[in-house]
Amino acid sequence: MGKEFQIPVADYIANIMKLIQERLSSAVPEECVEIEFVNKSGSPIVSSVTLKITDEKFKNFESSEYVIRIAERVIPKTGKSIQTGKYSYEVRSTCNETDFVRFDYKPYDTFPHYHINSDEKTWGNHLTFPDSTNLNLEKLDCFKAINIFNAFVAHPDKHILDTYKNERYRQMIEKEGESFGKKYYS
Repeated sequence: MGKEFQIPVADYIANIMKLIQERLSSAVPEECVEIEFVNKSGSPIVSSVTLKITDEKFKNFESSEYVIRIAERVIPKTGKSIQTGKYSYEVRSTCNETDFVRFDYKPYDTFPHYHINSDEKTWGNHLTFPDSTNLNLEKLDCFKAINIFNAFVAHPDKHILDTYKNERYRQMIEKEGESFGKKYYS
């Protein structure tokens, strides 16, 4: 069981490398993306891609207190899709440990597969759609998460979880055809 995304693995790799290079201030794409291969009929074939972005800042916002962490491992499912068993996409303040938002996906037997972790006193914890958030995480991917975090860092007064101020983020998730950077990085 896993979350499937409709994108060929080669496009995923190309798009995430380009996004890292264009959006993050000091991240080295080759250090954030690990590609594993297997040999099939004498040709190397991608068997998995691990994305690990740790405490990176956005270009033009190097003085911001916010950093992002992105972690997921995807495997090709078909020639046109990839699958992950779990992901974690987070933006957090380096100055205030209670100021963070993390989008998580992992299949559980008794807990929600898709949920948001945040400061429990401020926003609640393990927020789920539509019960406690208006953000539909089933439509989220790493590209949309990075774009949401970039927009939040540019406008920290419009919090991702504030349902009165988060319309821009909700729309970023809901827009079809922009998944995996198709609009921004194709």
